[in-house]
Amino acid sequence: MASAGEPAYFIKARQAGRPVVNDLPKFDLDAYIANYKGRTRFDRLLLIGTTSTLLAPEALRYAVAEAKRGKDVGRYDAAIAAIREIVPGDTNATPDLAWKEKVNKQVKAESDRLETELKGYKNNLIKESIRVRKLQYIQTPDTDQQ
Repeated sequence: MASAGEPAYFIKARQAGRPVVNDLPKFDLDAYIANYKGRTRFDRLLLIGTTSTLLAPEALRYAVAEAKRGKDVGRYDAAIAAIREIVPGDTNATPDLAWKEKVNKQVKAESDRLETELKGYKNNLIKESIRVRKLQYIQTPDTDQQ
């Protein structure tokens, strides 16, 4: 059942058939989330933030902070979108555009570097393949000259 001050997000989620938890939490969020690292930690925080009416603000704030520790701007955007919809007045609901631009530049530079490195490895592999083929050709006896 919907409570009086419940955000519209949870009302829509309930109507769409998604799980919404209104009960008091039976665990400490900090202790629970300490068991996880990286992407799993972010996924758990986002799930808790989008399903628990009581833990949503705290979990989503943690999710935004966790997303900023990584380089996946898409996850950061997902966390910002969720916190904007569920806790609109929160100070973390404003996206950090400077951080996003900086991380996008870093990711682009790393991708370009890896692409260049891969092209070099492919060229070296082709050269090595040609060298091995020539060596096999030289070492193969000519059976036509008997």
